[in-house]
Amino acid sequence: MSNTLLINTVINKPSISYLTKNSSENTDLFLDSGKDQIGKILPLSIEAAKNKDIKNISCIIGPGSFTSIRIGLSLAKGISVAKNIPLKSLTTFEYMLNTTEIKNCDYILCAIDSGKKNNYFIQLFSKEKNPITNTYEYTFDEIENLLQQYENTIILSNVELNLSNQNIQIWNQKNININLLNDFLNKQKNIKPVELKALYIRPHYAIKKT
Repeated sequence: MSNTLLINTVINKPSISYLTKNSSENTDLFLDSGKDQIGKILPLSIEAAKNKDIKNISCIIGPGSFTSIRIGLSLAKGISVAKNIPLKSLTTFEYMLNTTEIKNCDYILCAIDSGKKNNYFIQLFSKEKNPITNTYEYTFDEIENLLQQYENTIILSNVELNLSNQNIQIWNQKNININLLNDFLNKQKNIKPVELKALYIRPHYAIKKT
């Protein structure tokens, strides 16, 4: 995939990334986390789309913060309509999995902080990176119980987890494998702006990916 604008407002620091066929030419524009995320990322996104020969838009759709997800989707839809270019979507866990080399395991458990104390959004995958479970919000105890059912599991997380399973790999936003990500995005189908849906986990979140 060439000249793709990747919008991430969901995991760790929000970022706008230019993805090219040549990984050495990729550029990440990281923002400070915290308040006024929309005020910071909106002009950056507009400038990125205007000054680069962007052919595709990819957007991370969640799980994550309700507000952060909505910001990312709104930006992706707006740029797609304005420039008449196709969209692709990926979940937070697909982004983590397909930017990380993982070996010597039977299962992969992705986990991110849900924003509630000792609660995490999680999803279990096979070693081939195919989903085994849906995405849930789990407590520590529920994660421990799940891991008892699946031996030889690597936990891929963006935060430290004090679990009995010590096979934990911390996902690092600044050390991702762009070639893996490009390979994954190449296999994803293009969608229309109206088809771009958020992946919300908590029941009061109105829209779910189907």
